Amino acid sequence: MMKAGLAFGLGALALGALAFGVLGGKVGARTPGSTVLARMGEVRVDTADLGTLLDLARGAGAKDEAVALPALAGAVREEALRKALLAQAEAAGLPQRPGIAARVRRAGEQVLIEAWLAERTAPAADYPPETLARAYYDANRSAFAVPNRYHLAQIWLPRPQQDAQLPEARKEAQRIGREAAAAGADFGALAAAHSRHTQTAGRGGLLGWVPEHLLRPELREPVARLEPGQVSNPVELDDGWHIVRLEAREAAHTLSFEAARGQIDTALRNEQAATNRAAYVEGLLRDSPVTVDELALEDFSKDIGNKQAGQTAR
Repeated sequence: MMKAGLAFGLGALALGALAFGVLGGKVGARTPGSTVLARMGEVRVDTADLGTLLDLARGAGAKDEAVALPALAGAVREEALRKALLAQAEAAGLPQRPGIAARVRRAGEQVLIEAWLAERTAPAADYPPETLARAYYDANRSAFAVPNRYHLAQIWLPRPQQDAQLPEARKEAQRIGREAAAAGADFGALAAAHSRHTQTAGRGGLLGWVPEHLLRPELREPVARLEPGQVSNPVELDDGWHIVRLEAREAAHTLSFEAARGQIDTALRNEQAATNRAAYVEGLLRDSPVTVDELALEDFSKDIGNKQAGQTAR
């Protein structure tokens, strides 16, 4: 299958995927005092749903940060689809099926376990100290090198399956390209209307920041020639036509300690949390060792073997 993206392995923002779970009550019900943002049949996505998605994406205790409108629109669309699928599953009675119910309960228990361990093993609020953070920065300076990168948006038009359709497809790509490059053109609206790259069309074609080395080789030169705000001619590749708009560019550089501090703190806190977690679990096992009744386990294993043998005999 051909890739329809500008970059290799470039993932799309998917806030909705972070909110997977079985909800209580009617899936399409509106939260009191909220505003409906999207509809999909009987399903509604409101401001309370979106607030929950953002909280899940940011993590507990994180500060509120602005999210670009196209990204929010994409998240709302994904959440509408998620809730529609969930409604179908609930209507089919899946939550009541023994096997499904056990898996849902198990998943919920795992969430509680992870939350408990996170609380018990979190580093102190003031960790790491600046001296440790600076030592980490000095030892890993190359990790904070930022390559040439471009902030891009795209319109992707797929290559037709029949060669006889190629001339008409090329004409259409050129037409859309001229329209996108025209003065005052709304590239985001054109991407939403014409782009067939489902991961980006819903957010105005925005790909975000793409390092130069991750751009497909055929696109590096056309993108490098653009100035911010300019749109490339349609570039024909094996998967179709790419019409690219350059939003901004950034030359290669190394982040300063101050700019990298957030990443450093996150890395060091994660390392310390992992150390604390291992120590906590080891202490728990030391204080309350697990004892296994080998005889009972052997009997259970034999019972399983006998049941399997009986099923085979039938």
